[in-house]
Amino acid sequence: MRKLRRPPNAAANTIKRIDKLFLPYKNNMVILISIHHKYVEKIKQGKKKYEFRRKYPLKEKSLALIYTPRPIKNINFWILFDSPIKGDIKKLIEISGYKDKEKQSLVEYFKGLGEGFAIPIIKFGEINPPVTLKEMTQYKIKPPQHITYLEKHQTFLKMVAQRSHIFSTLYFKRDK
Repeated sequence: MRKLRRPPNAAANTIKRIDKLFLPYKNNMVILISIHHKYVEKIKQGKKKYEFRRKYPLKEKSLALIYTPRPIKNINFWILFDSPIKGDIKKLIEISGYKDKEKQSLVEYFKGLGEGFAIPIIKFGEINPPVTLKEMTQYKIKPPQHITYLEKHQTFLKMVAQRSHIFSTLYFKRDK
């Protein structure tokens, strides 16, 4: 009689994959940034592999909570970013792989600048239930104009970690 193999423990495999992702991220910062809904949808669909920014002060990999402004007004997602790529507009357009209308949109976004940033998206996940604007204000967190650093908001981050298993694993791994 042949023995049936047990399927590998899915949770343990997820942790191992996350360990591989997170090993180089010790002591990184958790940030809050705004990304408009249409771009969040493209990230969700796997069509957007980079977040483009005119300014980006971080030089290393980072874990970000994503605030989606009007009409959503929630923190619905998190992103694990790789180290940003700084370059002139031509280089950023080449990195993007965009064509026609999207390419023109990126040119307009960077208009008047000599250089900008392409931040590679390594991993993307959902926060469920989302963190509402009302909950954010209870923790004295405002919707970000650029970047909000969350290192002083540990209680808030622990609350968010309860809403996403993978975010929780990434968040707690960063201190080890």
